Amino acid sequence: MIEPKNLSVRCAAEKKVNILLSTYNGMQFLDQQIQSLLSQSYPHIAITIRDDGSNDGTYDKLLEYAKRYPNFEVFRGERMGVVRSYFNLLQEADPHCDFYAFCDQDDVWLADKVRDAVVAMESYDFDKALLYCSRLEYVDTQLRHLGYSKIYRQLGFTNALVENVVTGCTIMLNREARKLICEYNPVCATMHDAWCYLVVSAFGEVIFDKRPNIKYRQHRGNVVGAPTSPWQLCRKLLARYLDPDKSGIRGSDQAKDFYRYYSKRLSSSTLKILEDFVNAKSGIRSRIKYAKRMAVWKQSRVETAALRLRIIMGRF
Repeated sequence: MIEPKNLSVRCAAEKKVNILLSTYNGMQFLDQQIQSLLSQSYPHIAITIRDDGSNDGTYDKLLEYAKRYPNFEVFRGERMGVVRSYFNLLQEADPHCDFYAFCDQDDVWLADKVRDAVVAMESYDFDKALLYCSRLEYVDTQLRHLGYSKIYRQLGFTNALVENVVTGCTIMLNREARKLICEYNPVCATMHDAWCYLVVSAFGEVIFDKRPNIKYRQHRGNVVGAPTSPWQLCRKLLARYLDPDKSGIRGSDQAKDFYRYYSKRLSSSTLKILEDFVNAKSGIRSRIKYAKRMAVWKQSRVETAALRLRIIMGRF
C-alpha cells in the first residue's frame, strides 16, 4: 500500500473525472447523493449513470437531472445486479477521461472528495495502474455519525486474494487501471471493488487515504453493509465461517478467474503466490500443507487464524 503524497498541492492539469453511478430503486436517498456530486469542488467532472431496471421512478428522476445538467449521461439497462452493472459502467465509460470513480446511490460525498483523490493520484506514475481508496464515515439514514472504518496500514496482492478492504464508493481508478480491468469480464468476481483491488494490487499501486471523505449510509436497503459494532462484526464473521450454504462465489473462485485471465503477465513471484493459493484446494493434504505456510493474510490476526481453518475445511 502507498499513502497519498503532497495532498496540499493544487491540481495543475485539467484532468477529467468520470463518476460512474449505478442505480436501482434509489428514490429515497438519490437527490442527496446527486447534490453532493454537483457540489464537488473539483470542476472537471462527467457523471455517467446506469439504471439497473428500477421500477420506482428512479429512472425518470435521472432523466430530469440529465435535462438540467450537460455533464450528465443517463442510460437504462436490463437488471444485472450490482457487480455486473458496475463492470458495464466501467466498460461504457468515456475512454478519454483521466480518472474513473465508482459511486453508490445512497451516500453523500464531501465537497473535496474528487479533488483529494485526483491530487493524491497525480503524485504517482500515471503509466502504472493506480487505485485510490479511502476511509469511510458511517452514518445512519439521517446522516447522523455512527463511526469510522478502519485505517489499513498495509494493502497488497496477498491480502486482496482473500479479503476485500477497498470500498467501491471510495475507489478512483486512473486510465491505465480501467484499461487493464476492462480487458476481461470476470465470471466469478465476488464484488466489483474486490476485483479491482485484486487486479491493481497485482500490476500497479494501491493508494489509501486515511481521511474519510464520504458519508457511508447504513440502512436495510444496503446491498453490502458494514459492521459498526463488535456484535455486528461477530455476526458477520459467524455467517461467513459457519454458514453451510456453499452456493456463493468464494475467494478461490475469483482467484481462478484471475489466473485464467492474467497469469501469463504476472511476475514470477506473484504467479507463485497465486498458483499456491489456487492449487491448495486440490485435497485435504494440500489444504493442510498450505494453511501452515500460506502467504495470504487478513487485516487482523484473529481473521487470519480463522482463514487458516477455512482453508483446511476447503471453504475459501
